Amino acid sequence: MADNFAEKRFNAVKRGELLLFDPDKLVLVEDKAHPLYDDRVNMPVSEPLVRSIAAQGVLEPVVVRRNGEAEDGTPIIEVVDGRQRVRAARAVNARKANGDPPVLVPAVIRRGDEGDAFGAMVATNELRVATDAMSNARKLKRYLDMGYSEKDAEVVFGTDSRGIRNLVALLQCARPVQRAVEMGDLPLTVARTLSALPTEEQTQKLEEMRASGQMRGAAAREQAAQARGKRGRLRAPPAMRCRGAKEVAAARDSIDPQVEAPVRAVLDWVLGKRKTLPGG
Repeated sequence: MADNFAEKRFNAVKRGELLLFDPDKLVLVEDKAHPLYDDRVNMPVSEPLVRSIAAQGVLEPVVVRRNGEAEDGTPIIEVVDGRQRVRAARAVNARKANGDPPVLVPAVIRRGDEGDAFGAMVATNELRVATDAMSNARKLKRYLDMGYSEKDAEVVFGTDSRGIRNLVALLQCARPVQRAVEMGDLPLTVARTLSALPTEEQTQKLEEMRASGQMRGAAAREQAAQARGKRGRLRAPPAMRCRGAKEVAAARDSIDPQVEAPVRAVLDWVLGKRKTLPGG
């Protein structure tokens, strides 16, 4: 009985406590005079989010409310929170071949008047605390340690190769640098540049930047770049397992150390067993 009621009232399929909606049947408010209007409805659709939803579906339910009926009697279901997830799900479905099952959007119903809905929108959007970069870096390490590649991580973490490299570099940073990123004092891109330095030099450079008041912006990037340029070498990637690591290790062990020493050295650098490349 309850399932039939949900289907008739909301034109959706019930699964547990959630309702599953066709994203094309959800209404995204675009009228600036509407209480639920949000400027982000006009933001470009995030391609990393589209790829993530294509791979895993919509994992976080959106919040919707019923606001009357259309002329044909179908309910008008407005999105209170989750505009970008709905738009990304639409993009995924638009790319699917005919006959492929569409991505459905899980949703919870928000009841109450327009003031209640507006309050829910503010609470879920404006007051949402983003996961800090250091926390994401630790999660990335755990994910890669499970044997997944950085390419896999791009989809799961909803970012591109540059974003993944920034997080990997953060794991190489000295603890004071990591702490500065956690506190919001130092941009992740600057920390990535500092990661090329030995840990002692990272801390020293951070203190110089702090003393000069140049922790952000072009001045901070320039200081970090100059410090890295003086080193003139690459640091080894963190010693993480990833798909292909076993194959690299096997190739390294099969090489005659007396004949192909430079090749072994390069493979050692890839595996994190060596701090610099040959000649670096």
